[in-house]
Parts: sequence; C-alpha cells; structure tokens
Amino acid sequence: MCFIIIHQRKMKSKLFFLALFLIIPSLVYCTFRTKISGQILSAETDVAIAHARIEIIKTEEIILADEKGNFSIDIEQDNEPFEIHISSIGYKDKHFVFEAGVRYAVIPLESEPIIIPGITIKSTQDNVLTLAQSNISVMLPENANNLEIAELIVRHPDIIVKENAMGEQSIQLHGHESRHVTLMLDGLKLNNPSMNSFHAIPIEQIDHIEVITGNASSAAGDAAMGGVINFVTKKPIHDFSQDILITTGSWNNYSANLQTNLTTGKIKNLINIFGHKATNDFIYCNPLEEKDIRRTNNDITEGSISSKSTFELSKDLSSTLSFLLYKAEKGIPGQTTDYMWFSHARAHALKLDLKEQVRIQVNEYSHDVMLSFQQAESRYRNKIENPFYTYDSENRSRIFDALWQFDHIIGSCSSRAKVGFRHENYTYYDHLVPTQSIDLKIRNNVFASYESLIPFSLFKSSISIIPSLRIDKLMNDDAFLSSHLTIEVPRGPDKFQLSISGGNSYTMPEFTSLFWKGDSRVQGNPNLKPEQSLGGKTSVEWTSKYFSMKASASYNRIEDLIYWYRSAMGVWKPENLTDAELYGFSGTATWEPFEIVSLSLSGSKIVPINKTGSSDHHNKYLPHKPLHKFGTEVTVSPFPLECSFSLNTIGKQYDNFSNTVVVNGYTTCDVGISYSSKLSDNLRLNAFVGVKNIFDESYETSRNIPAPGRNFQCSLKLILQ
Repeated sequence: MCFIIIHQRKMKSKLFFLALFLIIPSLVYCTFRTKISGQILSAETDVAIAHARIEIIKTEEIILADEKGNFSIDIEQDNEPFEIHISSIGYKDKHFVFEAGVRYAVIPLESEPIIIPGITIKSTQDNVLTLAQSNISVMLPENANNLEIAELIVRHPDIIVKENAMGEQSIQLHGHESRHVTLMLDGLKLNNPSMNSFHAIPIEQIDHIEVITGNASSAAGDAAMGGVINFVTKKPIHDFSQDILITTGSWNNYSANLQTNLTTGKIKNLINIFGHKATNDFIYCNPLEEKDIRRTNNDITEGSISSKSTFELSKDLSSTLSFLLYKAEKGIPGQTTDYMWFSHARAHALKLDLKEQVRIQVNEYSHDVMLSFQQAESRYRNKIENPFYTYDSENRSRIFDALWQFDHIIGSCSSRAKVGFRHENYTYYDHLVPTQSIDLKIRNNVFASYESLIPFSLFKSSISIIPSLRIDKLMNDDAFLSSHLTIEVPRGPDKFQLSISGGNSYTMPEFTSLFWKGDSRVQGNPNLKPEQSLGGKTSVEWTSKYFSMKASASYNRIEDLIYWYRSAMGVWKPENLTDAELYGFSGTATWEPFEIVSLSLSGSKIVPINKTGSSDHHNKYLPHKPLHKFGTEVTVSPFPLECSFSLNTIGKQYDNFSNTVVVNGYTTCDVGISYSSKLSDNLRLNAFVGVKNIFDESYETSRNIPAPGRNFQCSLKLILQ
C-alpha cells in the first residue's frame, strides 16, 4: 500500500514538472507573439476583394483572404515592422508594411488591365467599344465622393468642359465640338437633341469611363468625328452593401446620394438615389462695369433615381434591366454677348432612360440583345417686360434603340459583329409664337458593323491588326460607310505598346440647324450636308514598376464644317462654311518614387486651322477652341490620409474667325485631403475636405461666361457591407 502511495506521489511530481515544461514555453511564446489583421478592398469601388493572395515576406508563407477580404496573421513581436505582399487577378500587386504597433489596416488595391490574347479587361468590367485596346483610355472615379462627372472627365488630357450662356456644360474632345463627340451609356448612344445627357448620370453609378480620341464612327456611328466617351455603370453585386454620401460646398451647395446593393433570390439589384441643390451665386469681376458683382439666377435643383437589376437564369444566360429618371430646374443666368443676367429666366429638364439587355454565353460565343428607350424634355422660359428677351419654348425627343451584338473568340483571334436600329424623333414648341414651332421630325437609321482582331508574329514580335467597318443607312437619305484600321504591338511582359490607326467618320446636321424657324433674325437651313472627316493617330505607351507614360499624335481633316453666321442682311443662318484641319499631340506620365508619393503630368496641344481656300479666314485658327491644356498633380498618401495638390492650365482661344477677339487662358490650383477609416467589421468611413481655385483666379471658359472663384467642398461617406 505504501509503495502504491509513494508511486502515485512520484507520478504527480512527474506530471507537475511535465505541465510546467509544457506551459512555461507556451506562456513565453504568447508573451512574444501578437496578431495583425486587415481587410483588402478595391481602391476604385471600396468593394472587398475575396481570396486575395497574401505572402509573408520573411517566412514565404502564403495565406488567402476570406470572402470579405479579411485576413489575420500571428507574428512574433520582434519581427516588427512586418512585411507582406498582396496579389489578386485584375489588380496591381502591392507591398505593404505593418509598422511597429500597427495591428489593423485597410489595404486598397488598384485595378490593372489583364491582357489575354484577343481580350482586354480594364477596371472591373470589359470594355464595350472596340477590340483595339490601344485606342481606349480608361478613367476610374478613384475619389468619386468628391467629384461631379465634369470634374472627373476633365482629368483626361484631351477633354475640356465649357459652359454656355444657358449655364449648361458642354464637352470638347481634342478640339472637337460637343456635336462631334458621341456620348454613350454602357455602349448605347446618349446624344440627345433636347438636353445635355451626361449631367444626368450620378457619379456614384460610374464604374469607369472609356474614351476614344479621334475618328470613331466605325464604333459608334453618327457624331463620332472627335471621339467617344462611354460611361460604364457599376454592376450589382451579390453581397449586401449600402453607401451614404453627403456633400456640402460654397454658395449653398448641398448634395446627398444613397446607393444600395441588395439580392432577392436570383436577382441582384443596385439602387441609387441622388439629390442636389445649389445657389451658385458667386462673385466675379465684370470687365464691362469694371467692378465685382454677384452672379444671380444661377441656382439648380436636381435629383435622380436609378436602378440596375441582373437576373441570372443560368450560368450562360442573364438579363439586366436598367432604369434612370432625372429631373432638374435651374436658373438661366444670361446671354453670351453681354453680362446681362435675367432674374426670371428658368430651365426645366426631364429625362427617362430604360434599357434591357439579355446575354447568352455559349463556350467562346456570346450574344447580347439590347433594347433601349430614352425620353427627354426641356423647357426654357423668361418672363420679362422687354419683349426682345421674352421666350417660352420646349424641346421634346424620344429615341428607341435595338442592338444585337455577337462576340466570338477562337484562340488568340476575336471578332465582334453588330446589327442595330435607331429611331429618333424631335419636336420644338414655341408657346409664345406657335408659327415658329418645329413639327415632329423623324430620323431612322439601320446599321451593321464588323470588327476583328488578328494577331501574328513579325520578326519575333507580336503584332495585331484590328480592322473595323460600319455602314449606316438613313431612311430616305444616303448610306454612310465608316472604316478604321489599327495596327498595334500589344502590351507584353516589357509593358510596351505601340499603335498606328486611321479612319473616317461623319456627323449628321442637328435638327435645330436644319429646321429652326426662329424669326426674321434667325433661320435654319434644311439643305445642310453631313460633316465628314478623315484622319489618323499614333500612340506609344510604356509602363515600369515606378513610372508609366503614354503619348499620342493625331491629325484630322474635316470637310463641310457647319457654323452659324450672320449674312449681309443681318440674318443668322447655319451653312457648311469651312474645311478644316485639327492636329496635335497629348500625353500623360506618372511617377511613383515612393510607396506613398505619386506625381502625374498631363497635357495636350491642338492646332485647329481653317483650310477653306476661298475664305478670308484661310489658315486662321478656328474659334472657341483652347489651344493647349496642361496639368500636374501630386498625391501623398500616408495611410489613412491622402493629400493632393493639382495645377491646371488652359490656353487661350479665339472668339471669331478673323482671330481678332481673344479669350485669355487661365491657371487654377486645387488642394484636398481625404481620410479613410474602418469603424467596425462592416462599416467604413471616408471623409474629404478640398479647396478649388485656391488662388481665386478670375477667368472665363467662354467669352463673357464667368467661372467661379475660390470655393470649398466637404464630403462624408459611410460604407456599410
């Protein structure tokens, strides 16, 4: 019995020392170890990146983030700072350092093009315009909570946004007027005779913007002599998310946006509600009166509701329904000929867009069938005692589009065929003088296009040839053939790309130019001919780890340009007055000398020359076209802050054909600082404070149209996932 007791005591002692042997190292181990964690998001959309690959630099161990982009790693404290390398398909690799004491971080990844033979993927969605990747530049709304559409697209070196006498914005693309630039929404044309279409799209709806500079009628048809701007909207996602954005700024400028991703059964829904109100009664220098005065009747109240719903019937069959309703009321501040502001002039706008798209994917074949309906109404009224300035007019237009698109990929070759129909009708009502109204006018267009990408090798170099052809047949009118050919050296491992392209385009006269009745002083011209162009472009692009650049040079010859002019009898009338040449160059360069520092430069120079030999204005500059644009932006991003400084210069422009009236160029500076923080596992906060035109530059985008001086903007965005 004693032996058993003694043996048990010895066993307990051994167990005790064994326990100490096991526990003490564990305690020591726990004492010198800790945990770091974080979440990986898309820098452009704030959407979680599922299953991103995370490599621990010191141990070469690899882990994967979960479906919501979250990860956690146990580390030894003496390993701080702690380095990881993150990669995910469709995004740039990122080297990230957890400094000593940092235990959690939200890590954004920037999207990066994926080059697959015959396919180019940029941003979160495929480009929908052309197979020639070198012809498209993609813009991402990286700080969309701080921008309007116009403020985003002017970052492109070839785009300038100007304001007209009605207080409405218009786009110039590499010197080409807005009527020569096709605006598209998800690949369908937006150009509308009744109103400015792009302003109705909420910036929060934009996934990315595709820009083609130069002749593009083979891709977009009518009105693409200067190029195409395609607004590609976000796709609904499966996970629930909700964004709330509130913005305020100078001159009683307030806006709010609510966006929700919601899945019901097999239907994914993206819903967006937007509202904006501003007085915009800024002070400007009036050179006619040589004093500072306040701009009045420049207010705006606008709002929209939009949705996008995707129903996946099967793996290879899906349907997407899109809806947009936009309504606005604004003041009309004045005329272009003088600084006369009207306190009673008002404009009203209403826009409705409906689109249904069905996609069928069968192996390497895909079919898209799209139906679209647009309705736009705008009304302009000025109630004033002076009958010369009194008006009450209304524009109405309805557009119906039907499109079938077929994409085919065989190995490294790909092709795209389209067949479509477009119906436009337009009516103008003059409520004061009904005899000056324009009765219902209709334009029907049937078109077919084909584009292919053919790769081959030449002297051990990969080269692609991308020919495209489109024929448009207008009912009761001529047929127009548009073509384009691109030869490019695709971007390979050395990140170098070179392309040469050329083509022709056309632009039909606007309804108002054809049929405007006006009065004895202003008349339309039903005998106008379409404007036509022929030109070419070459571009080069190179990318390295810390530096990237892209440069291009272009030439475009335009015949039968339409301009309004005053005859010897004092009557304003449009005519095919001018032949012209527009040539120039543009480029961008970005340098990232450090992980948190980025410097970008951009610029363009155009030479728009009148080439009408019989004109007194031969070899003079065309009017209303700024001759150059240069910009610089410096960004410093010590997480969680991002500080930016930008400097933008717009060159002079001439206001008449004889080049005797000059609108001076100008330079503006903007600064901003943003802050990002994760409040909880499902809630993130973005905040922004910025100052535009910090040096209070006084300038005009068009003659006698004053631009705002120094102004402030603040925004707050909550993201719930």
